[in-house]
Amino acid sequence: MCQNGGTCVDGINDYTCKCEGDFVGKFCEIAPFVAMMYPQTSPCQHHDCKNGICFQPQGSNDYLCKCAPGYSGVEEFRTRYAGDCLIDAACPSGCSCDGTRVDCSQRGLKEIPKDIPLYTTELILNDNEIGKIKSDGLFGRLPNLIKLDLRRNQVTGIEDNAFEGASKLAELKLVPTRENDQGCLGDNYCPPKCTCTGTIVRCSRAKLTEIPRGIPPETSELYLDVNEIQTIQANRLSQSALLRWTGRGVLHCRRTV
Repeated sequence: MCQNGGTCVDGINDYTCKCEGDFVGKFCEIAPFVAMMYPQTSPCQHHDCKNGICFQPQGSNDYLCKCAPGYSGVEEFRTRYAGDCLIDAACPSGCSCDGTRVDCSQRGLKEIPKDIPLYTTELILNDNEIGKIKSDGLFGRLPNLIKLDLRRNQVTGIEDNAFEGASKLAELKLVPTRENDQGCLGDNYCPPKCTCTGTIVRCSRAKLTEIPRGIPPETSELYLDVNEIQTIQANRLSQSALLRWTGRGVLHCRRTV
């Protein structure tokens, strides 16, 4: 790791570099003429920004890298590339980027953008129309991703190995939190007080005051007669359901084609 002829000196769980000549820096990577640009107390004496210029913000004891055009890097996020300016993608069109946080929420997206920056640690994609999480290698190109928010999309499936390569992913928000959210109900779920036969759901004479939550999406017939339901919560029914009323309330809902 020591550069420019420096000698590695072993320590306790660490090492230092003994530099030759006038080279300085943790790895002896800073040339003498560069070292002259900074005072001895500057952190830039010990750090070199590849493809960029090191500078110390006023009033700070830390340093930042000002990258050359076409390069980017976020020094606050310590990675194995810390201190380097690497070729990276710009902020995706229509999204907003703040440091390593990329916010693409509520953009009407039907798929995840392909040009997510390499340094992204938090990717916000909630409230879009994303239908499938594909195994196209996207997350393998985001080795620093820690948080991913996919809530309130239209996700119908996740392909095998879709998240392969996202080794640092620690928080995945996928289940929606709308009022009718039931979490993971399973394939054989039937609403309480109801009986389910195939795609027919019968909730008659169950003393219900509201439409049950978690009506299976494949339901073809829903019977709710002889109950005490006064209000229809449309978000608890399939959009293709046909409601039929009588003086006694809801008779039943039959799915239309």
